[in-house]
Amino acid sequence: YSDIPGYYGDNSGTLQVDIYAEVPSVTVAAVADASEDGTVGVFRLTRAGDVSRPLTVAYQLGGTATMGADYKARTGLATFAAGQATARVRIVANDDAEAEPTETVALTLLPGTTYAPGAAYTDTVRILDNDAVAPPGTGDGLF
Repeated sequence: YSDIPGYYGDNSGTLQVDIYAEVPSVTVAAVADASEDGTVGVFRLTRAGDVSRPLTVAYQLGGTATMGADYKARTGLATFAAGQATARVRIVANDDAEAEPTETVALTLLPGTTYAPGAAYTDTVRILDNDAVAPPGTGDGLF
């Protein structure tokens, strides 16, 4: 017998531990694309399971856009407050004068010891350009 819940023993000196705690599952969804006109891109992280404690989740950013040159974002960790089921990662596009094709930012959840990435562990936000491409023959040097 033990006074600690989940621990059981007998007089033989053997102690048995019952492990029954499940780690929360975390998923990601792209909920808004970013644009050079000031629209902020958003990834929503959602955790299922016990939300009574704070939780920090690791992620990685990739895609065709380059962090620093094409967008700003806090990288690496997202934190859920106790009682909070969702957290957000914001992608802020850098406005430049260069006409570019649509670029992407992919967020991928990384495995952790206090949570598990769910089935939707990666998603992509687009960065939309706000610069017009000059029509051919209008000063772009092409004929």
